[in-house]
Amino acid sequence: MWSGVELESAVVAAGGCAAWMRLPQDWTEHPQGRAIAAEPSVHWEDHGACASFAAPEGPSLEGLKVLDLT
Repeated sequence: MWSGVELESAVVAAGGCAAWMRLPQDWTEHPQGRAIAAEPSVHWEDHGACASFAAPEGPSLEGLKVLDLT
């Protein structure tokens, strides 16, 4: 039997990615929750002109890479 916090810690210690879903009051007490409390919800930096992205031609999405961290 694992608690959520113990399992999260064990997975991360083994090099994996895990996140226990905390209640809002638990998150505000967590070190990461405290670290981001002073940060804006969205942070934007303009890095000037960038190379444009050329979408693949045709109906195929072959070659398109997506990173989903949800």
